Amino acid sequence: STAVPSVPLFATGRVGKRQREQLARLLDWVGKHGLCRVVMIHHPPVVGLEKRRKRLTDVAAVAALIERHGAELVLHGHCHRPLENYMAGPGGKQIPVLGLPSASSVHPQPGRTAQYYLYALTSDEQGWQMQVHVRGYCLEEKVFKPLQERRYSLMRS
Repeated sequence: STAVPSVPLFATGRVGKRQREQLARLLDWVGKHGLCRVVMIHHPPVVGLEKRRKRLTDVAAVAALIERHGAELVLHGHCHRPLENYMAGPGGKQIPVLGLPSASSVHPQPGRTAQYYLYALTSDEQGWQMQVHVRGYCLEEKVFKPLQERRYSLMRS
């Protein structure tokens, strides 16, 4: 959880030392057992992605932790728009970081209307193959419709 109280007009978040220590242990344990590690976090853990008043205040520490301990995928919300970034992992590995818009927004601006993603993971010798099915809300028809499909190769750390 990155939810913390903040002053008016700010929407900052923080993981904190205790959660970072627990996350490091979990990433190591899950990685040692050969499982796919998906970090789900509200605020994006990418340095410089969000404005100061909306950022994860310990973003550098979280990014360094993931770079050290590894993960195959990071999912975040908070930005209310679809985002695709990458962050460093162990040995120079690039970890996909996907930001999702709100699933309940009826904002008329393109990319800000409600979306949800369906993920399908399959394993192979190198890691996992992930297919992402993006569904978006059509304001005119008042239904969710397929928008796109994306594929990712998630390499083991």
